[in-house]
Amino acid sequence: MSISKERFHMVNASELDRVIYRFFMIPKEVQMLFHQIRTRGNFVGSKWGAMLAEALRLQELKKVIFVQPYSPQNPDENKRPFILLIQDEWMLQVALRFSCQNSWAMDSTFKTNIYGLPLYGAVLPNQTGIGIPIWLMLCSIDVGTNQEKVALELTFKMIFARSFLLKRRRGWKAATSRMQSFAMLVHVKKAWDENLLPQVPKDKHDDVYNCLSNLMHATREDIFDARYDELLQVYQAHENIRWYVSIGWCGSTCMWRSRWPRFGRLFQHGNEDTKNLVEQLWQYVKYTLLNAKINKSLLVLFNALVGDLVHGTYIGGTLLECFKQKQEIVDSGSFSRFGSSKQHTAKLVVGESILKRFEADPRTLKVIEREHYSWVPKSCSINLS
Repeated sequence: MSISKERFHMVNASELDRVIYRFFMIPKEVQMLFHQIRTRGNFVGSKWGAMLAEALRLQELKKVIFVQPYSPQNPDENKRPFILLIQDEWMLQVALRFSCQNSWAMDSTFKTNIYGLPLYGAVLPNQTGIGIPIWLMLCSIDVGTNQEKVALELTFKMIFARSFLLKRRRGWKAATSRMQSFAMLVHVKKAWDENLLPQVPKDKHDDVYNCLSNLMHATREDIFDARYDELLQVYQAHENIRWYVSIGWCGSTCMWRSRWPRFGRLFQHGNEDTKNLVEQLWQYVKYTLLNAKINKSLLVLFNALVGDLVHGTYIGGTLLECFKQKQEIVDSGSFSRFGSSKQHTAKLVVGESILKRFEADPRTLKVIEREHYSWVPKSCSINLS
């Protein structure tokens, strides 16, 4: 990579990525990985067979928690799609740690493998707002079938059952009964550009787009309805615009009606807004791990996400290694998004002194939450000097 390009990626990387040098786009030797598989005697004659064998071995290592072979003729439609669900013990612990009073951001991406399987991922913001992947899923999506729906339903059942969130976390049983899904705003606007604006006269492109944007920013449903009625009145002579907006986005029977405007997204779910955290994950997967090359082998994709079976890693590091390292740095207190200011340094010094005092005599402090080290003095006479 040229010096100018390296500098470009470094400037556009986050502060934490600069610390651990995750802005480099390291080239991957794909043929070397295939050679490793062949020389191990594990290559079974076809790319799909090799992928399935690799997935089953990853399941034995507990990096993959569920593999369902592809069986399109199975009489049970729940057993027809190919499903592969990735969640190791570390991802499970992250989900348990940060899920309370927070929201999952979920999205899918394409062109990561030669079979066109969508890669789904759920991301959960940690204590500093960095999105950490808590599970990944690949599934088949044959045309004219509901394989994707079956795969998603099975994924959610397995994730909740495995993490015991419904039983062990206070409020989760009630919370899952009112779970809500939202359309990512970038995809909403992309749908307007691709599906609606080509049918609209060029001189009205900006007006139509601005009207839809005003609908998106409505903070109350009555404001949304008023702006929607106004749009229908303005474009009475354009039946295609009225039909598209009514059926696709705003109608009373439309499933997306409350999933993209602000009035349907303003609810209490922690300090994290419904930001597109998953796009940052896909950017790292596609442009760093896969070296900006589309339609990779599924073996390469597996190795990039969770590591090679022999060496346990991937050339340049795996997805899980990257985020484990980020979380370790955040938990250690060695990195601060606010920089090394005197105020922050003083807080760290005091915190370290409190920790040392507790380790020397646990009776001086009462631990409220050991995971984040929240403290309450047992006596007001404690001297922290």
